[in-house]
This record gives sequence, structure tokens and C-alpha cells, in this order.
Amino acid sequence: NNINNNVVDLNDKNSTIYLYKEDTSLPLTNEEMLEDFECLCNMLDENYPYLGLLERKGVNWEKLKKDYKDKISQINTDDEFYFCIADMMQQLGEEGHLALVDFNLYYKLLDTYNSIEDVQDNLWVEILNQERTRKTYEKFERISEQYRQQNREKIYVDIDEMWEKADINAETEVIDDKTALIKIPSFSYEFANEDKNKIDTFFSQIKDYENLIIDIRGNSGGSTKYWLENIVYYCLPKGNMLSYSTTQLFKKGNNNMKFHGEIIDKYGEPITNFDMDKFSNINKQDLYEMDVWIQKVHQIEGIKEDTFNGKIWLIIDDKVYSAAEQFVIFCKETDFAVIVGSNTAGDGIGSDPLLYSLPNSGLLIRYSDGYGINSDGSCNEEYGTTPDFDINESKYDDAIEYCIELIKKQ
Repeated sequence: NNINNNVVDLNDKNSTIYLYKEDTSLPLTNEEMLEDFECLCNMLDENYPYLGLLERKGVNWEKLKKDYKDKISQINTDDEFYFCIADMMQQLGEEGHLALVDFNLYYKLLDTYNSIEDVQDNLWVEILNQERTRKTYEKFERISEQYRQQNREKIYVDIDEMWEKADINAETEVIDDKTALIKIPSFSYEFANEDKNKIDTFFSQIKDYENLIIDIRGNSGGSTKYWLENIVYYCLPKGNMLSYSTTQLFKKGNNNMKFHGEIIDKYGEPITNFDMDKFSNINKQDLYEMDVWIQKVHQIEGIKEDTFNGKIWLIIDDKVYSAAEQFVIFCKETDFAVIVGSNTAGDGIGSDPLLYSLPNSGLLIRYSDGYGINSDGSCNEEYGTTPDFDINESKYDDAIEYCIELIKKQ
């Protein structure tokens, strides 16, 4: 093997890859690779709720499993195994946060979860900090970067862009003496505190305005903490309560139960008791793949004395996802805001995506365990949330212009 200082030649596909000389871990055998692959496929079959949706989007899961098992049976280096799993996960797409955690995302998740005080003992922290997983991501850091450079155009959501920290997040603007605007492109956990002073000043300036436009186009999510503390609490008077309910379906697979077994056992209703009348647009094929369904009531109580009391308008688009979608659902279900724009990307009903560690390599798979449904039963991941005013049915190209026109007409 061509070892140069700490690193081998990554272009030498025949070499066994040890990315750091001090790394003494043994490479995987082909048998271990196949075992990891089988565990991954079984885990998805038993836990992942969106296999039906993948099929509707043109993915032949059974064929994919066979094809990639054949590929993996022919390989003998760790880097080839990594590329193979990465390729397969890319073929599946990213429905419901489904992804192989690459090194960039791994370190972001590690930093985020290790910094949140009240989750020090939870499973996410435990899995991210496993010694085997840490060593694997140290080993694959350079391999992963090489893979990403070679496949940059094919990657569905570039992790660089998704996690890149912008210099400025929340931007505020006064449109006229009655209407103000705030643009928030990310609800990232790290911005929740960073934006607080700016937002606090903004709300103190505009509290007597008649209209507030909140533009979250392009916001792919982050943390519920952001929108709760930096938006809702500034607009909900102390003592006032807003409540709404969400509904999810689950498979009772081992990994799901490992994370959420207590909740599923306590609150889960058998799928045979599902309310077909209320949720008439449910995909029946998806429904019958699930084991239980859970309805949850969320209550949010105001904590501030002096709040904004005008009308709130929320601008959305097809990039709004995850925690940002959760905010849209809250706005729609509670009438917190009038929603303008185009359908969102979904997956806003549920908790943080779960992690699954492949037993031999320690590579991590991430996915949402809950199949969230809209109030009519349609799949939130598939259809997102529909705005009150759809820009595609208007004469406007710009959503802010459209929103200002709607304000004038009210």
C-alpha cells in the first residue's frame, strides 16, 4: 500500500485504505459488508414508513436490494463499500430524511446533540458517540469528500448547502407604516440564540403595526425552538393558548421501538381502529403497512406581556421542510397566520429523525420513523401543506408582491 505520511493514495482502488497511520482498526471482510447490507435492508423494511411513497416515485426497492447485494458481494475494500451504500441511498432519494450520514453531517449532528443540555442521556447522543462510529467517520472523512466532489451534480440535497452557515440569517424590513417583513431562511438550532437580539428589537419596533409578513421560502428546517421562541412567543399574549393536533402512523420495528417504544406502546392505537371517515384521503396501501397510529395534541401558551397584535402572513414554497414545515402546520391548524405561496415539501409532523448504526462498519443511516398525515389523511411528506392563497393561481411571480396585494384587498 502506498502510504504517504498519514494518508494512502485514494486513487489506488486496489489498496486497503487506512486514512490515518494511527488507525489500527481492521478493514471489513466481505462477509461483514454483506451482513451490514442485510441489516440495513431489514431495518428499512421493518421501520421506515415511506417505502410505498418511494415506489410511487419510481423506486423498485426489491430490485435495488438485489442489485446492490450483488455489487457488494464483489467488493473487498472499505471505500468501495462506503461508495456502494452511498450510491444506493442516493437511488432511494431523501423521502422522510432518509440518508446515509456522511462525515460532514455526522460532525454537525455530533456538535448539535452534544451541545443540547437536556439530551445528554438520549439515544442520539449515545449512537453518535459510539467508538466504532467515531473511528469510521474519521476513516471515511477523506473518502467521503472525494466521493462528494465526483458526484456533486447528482446529489439530491447537497449537505454543504443544507448545513452551510450563512453570515446573516434573519433579515428585517419595514415596507410601509402599517406592514413589516422578516425573512428567515433557516431555523437552524445555532441561529435560535444568534438571531434573538435582532428579532427582539424588530418586534419592539413593529408591535403596533397592522401586518407582519414572515417569509420562510427556502427554509429546510432546523429546530422547533427557533420558531417557537423567536416568532410565536412575540405574537401570542401571555396566558393565551393555541392548540392543534397531529397524526402519525408507525411500524413497530425494533429500531423505532428502541427510540419511541414507550410512546408507541402508551399512545398507539391499532391500525385496525384507524379513523377512515376523518382521514379519507389516506393512502390505503401505506396504511396497511403500518402497525399503530397516534394522535397528539400540542398546546402552546403565551409568555410575553407586550406582543404583536396585528395580522400575520406567512410566505412558503416547495423548499420548506422539516421544522419549517412544522411551523406551517402550526400556522394552518391554529389560524396563527394566513399562508401565501406554493405547496411545501413536507415531513413536518414528528420528532427528530432517528439513527441506525450498521453493526460492523458503524456507518449511520438517518430516517423519519413517523408517517405524518395532513388533516384530510394525505401524506404530509408526499403532498406538503397547501397555502390559503396559491401564487400559481395568481397573476404574480413574486410572493411578497402577491402578499402585499392581498393585504391591500383585505
